[in-house]
Amino acid sequence: MIDEAVRRVLTVKMSLRLLEDFLVEPEKALSAFDALEHRSLVLKIARESIVLFKNEGGLLPLKKDIGSIAVTDGIRAKVSEKTIVRYAKGCEVFGGTKEGFTKAVEVAKNSDVAIVEAWLPGEEGGNAVSGISTSGTPSIRADIPRLSGGSEQVGPIESIPP
Repeated sequence: MIDEAVRRVLTVKMSLRLLEDFLVEPEKALSAFDALEHRSLVLKIARESIVLFKNEGGLLPLKKDIGSIAVTDGIRAKVSEKTIVRYAKGCEVFGGTKEGFTKAVEVAKNSDVAIVEAWLPGEEGGNAVSGISTSGTPSIRADIPRLSGGSEQVGPIESIPP
C-alpha cells in the first residue's frame, strides 16, 4: 500500500515536472492543486454525478408516481405531489453514536424506495478513492458508516430487508 501511495505521488509530481527543478516554490505548487476554480468545478461535478452500483429490477430511474420514498436529503421537487417523502437524518459517519439509526431504518422499511446517502464528512468525501479509476486502493479507509458490520455500530443498510 505504501509503494502504491508513493507511486501515485511521484506520478503526479512527474506529470507536473516537479522532479525536474528541485527549487519548487510551495505556493506555486499548491496553486496547481488547490485552485478555487478547480474546487468549484469538482464540487459541481460531484453534485451532478451519481454512482449506480446495481440497478436490480429496473428500479432506476425512479418513476414520478412512486407511492413513497425514504430519503436522507431533499428530493420533493423531483416527484409528484402525491408521493409521500419520508425523511430521517440517520447518523454521522464518525462519532460512534447509534442515534438516528433506528428512525432511519424504520422510515426505510415503511417506504417503497429508500435513498441512502453515505458520505465522508467535509472534503474527504470526494477523495475516498484516488485517481481516475475506482479500481485502485482507497486513499481513505473507512466504513460508511460501518456498513460492513463487525463493529459496535450496526449500519442501517444491514437492517433493511432486500
